[in-house]
Amino acid sequence: MSSDEDNGKTGKNGSTTFVKLRTKKQFPEWKRKTLALARQQGYSRFLERTIDVLTETEIEDLKTEIEVETDADKKKEKKLKLKREQQNSKLSTTASCMLTLAMPESVNKKLEDVKNDPKKMFEVICAKYDKKGNNKLSNLTKQLTRCRLRKTSREPDDWFIDLQELNCKIEQINPQFKMTDVQLSMHIMTNLCEEYEMLD
Repeated sequence: MSSDEDNGKTGKNGSTTFVKLRTKKQFPEWKRKTLALARQQGYSRFLERTIDVLTETEIEDLKTEIEVETDADKKKEKKLKLKREQQNSKLSTTASCMLTLAMPESVNKKLEDVKNDPKKMFEVICAKYDKKGNNKLSNLTKQLTRCRLRKTSREPDDWFIDLQELNCKIEQINPQFKMTDVQLSMHIMTNLCEEYEMLD
């Protein structure tokens, strides 16, 4: 391992370029560099959102479909789909490899269950190292649970909008902490001011 990698700088393993993360203090810089590198190499979308990627078996099935397809237009369409899916598969694998190479062995054990989903891998890493993000998530979660309609002078619609905005902010940091529609409905029912509760 080069001294550059030890210092949290860009490293290379075969065709995969990565930024090695050593300490929590390095995390903001690591995240910035990793996302810039991912954008440069064309796979940042795999870290930022969930993209369904065909498995090797599904790609082989698609190749078989192309071989037996007799309609020229459909065959052309399937060939384009195959090319797109192979590219997605390659980029998704590159994103996963880059994250694996960037992490210490102790973190890679935690990534094992999500190793085929770069977005989830990135979320696990951020949850572990992003202290600022975790504090923000904690504060937003507290705000959401404390958000109540205390007075009838306030429009309920404004309160609903506040709840939804807080929930959206939570989802942007970590979707696992977002309230479901049912949880949000329960929160609304249990946090109305007494005057509205009497209207039931």
